[in-house]
Amino acid sequence: MLLLGDARQVHLRRWGDYFAARGYDVLTASLEPATGFPTRFIHIPVPGFLPDAARYPLACVKLRGIMADFNPTVVSAHFVPNYGMMAALVCRSPWVLSTWGSDIMSVPEKSAFHRWRTQFVLDRAPWVTSDAQVLTEKIRSFGYAAERILTFPYGVDTAAFAPGAPPDQPGPLILSNRKLESLYRIDVIVDAFAAVREALPDAALTIAGDGGEKTRLVERAGTSTAVSGVSATPAANACRTERRFIAFDDKGSGENPISSSSRCPRFRRPAGRGTCSPKKRLRWTRSRPWCRHAPSATATRASARRSSRTATSS
Repeated sequence: MLLLGDARQVHLRRWGDYFAARGYDVLTASLEPATGFPTRFIHIPVPGFLPDAARYPLACVKLRGIMADFNPTVVSAHFVPNYGMMAALVCRSPWVLSTWGSDIMSVPEKSAFHRWRTQFVLDRAPWVTSDAQVLTEKIRSFGYAAERILTFPYGVDTAAFAPGAPPDQPGPLILSNRKLESLYRIDVIVDAFAAVREALPDAALTIAGDGGEKTRLVERAGTSTAVSGVSATPAANACRTERRFIAFDDKGSGENPISSSSRCPRFRRPAGRGTCSPKKRLRWTRSRPWCRHAPSATATRASARRSSRTATSS
């Protein structure tokens, strides 16, 4: 597998770590330098003074050489405008585009060029992954076929986030762990919490993370005793020490293990194929596209029971 993305981001590291730990031969290529990456890593140097719209297409010359040498069975490209564009320009073998959120929800709205670029990449992507239904709906608005989209939320590291002792707080304790940037609208959480307190007077909110909006959010939270903190402490650290929160935001900041699971159940190595040849893996990939997974036996039995109960009640 060839992994394309911003190597500074925790999401990409966890994708690489997941597949490498399960015996896949993974090579990561990125224009952004990184140290301690969990897979083999190649940095593609491109002058930083160039605009991003030029930097990533120019890097395709180097990427073609990397692909010729590595000959990947599949390419996993992350984030539409940059590495998605590179894959769309270079890839001839099977590849998967992974959307992260803003690349679909907000970037295309910036201008006609940005929307054209998004359409260009989606038109050439064989399969797409999405981590939320709202992203999937936006992808489909570009005319992309629903059956070629795999939608799954990022998971939770259950080693770090597990039930602990009952909290002293009588009401629910709520944790927001998004990065404190305007894109993520943490101000809406702070404002909306006033309504939560009207219904649940004992509720408390903790906002963990860091970012450019921290000062403004601290001022917005004011002296409310309901908001227990706007801090730069990663949410994982808070939960490891207290393990008392009952609700989490669904995505995390760059330092936060809650943003991606150490497991990715939709992307499983085929049973008994951990050391199979590249040709066999390629046949398996083509015969079972990543967007199409048969339900597990447990899910099938549960569905049959639900159908039986429905028929009986009718």
